[in-house]
Amino acid sequence: MIDSLSSYDGYLESVWFAGLAYIYKPDIIQINNIYEIYTSSEYWNYFPRSPMVMDFNFRNERFIIINNHFKCCGDGVLDLNITNDEETRRYFASYLLKEYVDTYFLNENVIILGDLNDSLLDDPQNNVFQTILDDQDNYLFADLEIANGNSSEWSFPTWPSHLDHILLTNELFFEFENTSSDIQTIKIEEYLPGGWSEYDENISDHRPVAIKLLLDSNLDVANFTKPKTVFFNYPNPFSSETTFSFKSSADLNKIVIFNLNGQKIMSLNVHQGQSSIVFNAKNFPNGIYIAKFLSNNNKMATRKLVLIK
Repeated sequence: MIDSLSSYDGYLESVWFAGLAYIYKPDIIQINNIYEIYTSSEYWNYFPRSPMVMDFNFRNERFIIINNHFKCCGDGVLDLNITNDEETRRYFASYLLKEYVDTYFLNENVIILGDLNDSLLDDPQNNVFQTILDDQDNYLFADLEIANGNSSEWSFPTWPSHLDHILLTNELFFEFENTSSDIQTIKIEEYLPGGWSEYDENISDHRPVAIKLLLDSNLDVANFTKPKTVFFNYPNPFSSETTFSFKSSADLNKIVIFNLNGQKIMSLNVHQGQSSIVFNAKNFPNGIYIAKFLSNNNKMATRKLVLIK
């Protein structure tokens, strides 16, 4: 397939059952690394296919995609006392992915996706994704509206059910909320002469789920050559004050703080030669905030802030 796609490249790891893969355009994204996680034997029960991480840059921003294919089937009942219970396997796979992101990619743009083989709408005691669904400040299933919608749009029409999901971390909430962003199930069978029978026989019994995110339009691929902006804050989490530190070759301008509703709550002007600035949040409620580092109104970097009093 790669050979027949002009200007695309691909990566396949197929040591274990069927494997996982990526297809991408190397002139659009800059690959930093592709690797598998949870590969050792103690995780094989939870991950029949080891999750595959793609770490790449796009328009001068780092993105992490974690591709998955969870264990299928089950009786719809989550029984954590049964190690080989299909729902239990998917529950711990979800838990481990969240733990990995929380540990290693706390302030990165992360997308977890794939055939996760379970419904988002199960009741809480049987929902394998409940740990993630409960953390609404940090995680969002972008396809939740599809799951709640008409079954004609679901990814697994032969049951029917919606089993293929795209999960975003809060660094991408604003981009997803943009009216130009979109998520939908792609009905490829409508473009084939044999319809669903042809698609099901030759391609998959699942439809693909696709997402489009509107990112900063004033950044372009040429920015790969620019030095990466250094932008961090300490402490984080913090109770009242945190100090931003930054370094970049660009002319620094300001730091803008948003709440999770997308409302700007503060703007901190950065003067020439300045390398740090204090953010005092004593008058703001507990919660998650997003800090954007802007140069001439272009977003250079983003940080997730955790305020706990």
